[in-house]
This record gives sequence, structure tokens and C-alpha cells, in this order.
Amino acid sequence: MPLPTEIHEKCSEPSETDLEVTAQLKSAGSVVGIELLDHIIFNRSDYYSFLEAGRL
Repeated sequence: MPLPTEIHEKCSEPSETDLEVTAQLKSAGSVVGIELLDHIIFNRSDYYSFLEAGRL
């Protein structure tokens, strides 16, 4: 049950690379039966959850 997390200096919005990596992790996990629970991006004052945003 992987739960990728990362820290962005300025904003918590996902970059295009974040979107691509999340899609690749979800796809690879489904091949071997591992569910991607969430991908969370943090900064000093906020966070972005792919699960909460409905992007998983």
C-alpha cells in the first residue's frame, strides 16, 4: 500500500510530472494487485491530496 509524499517549496498544487508519476504508480500497482491509497504534496502551510481531489 504505497503512499507517495513530497514537499513543494512554493505551492501544493501538483505539477505535470506529479500527475504523470501518480498515473504510472496507479497503473503499475494495479498490474500486481497493489492499490495506490493517495499521493500527498506538502508545503509549509498547505497540502494537496490526490484522493481528496478525486484524482485517483
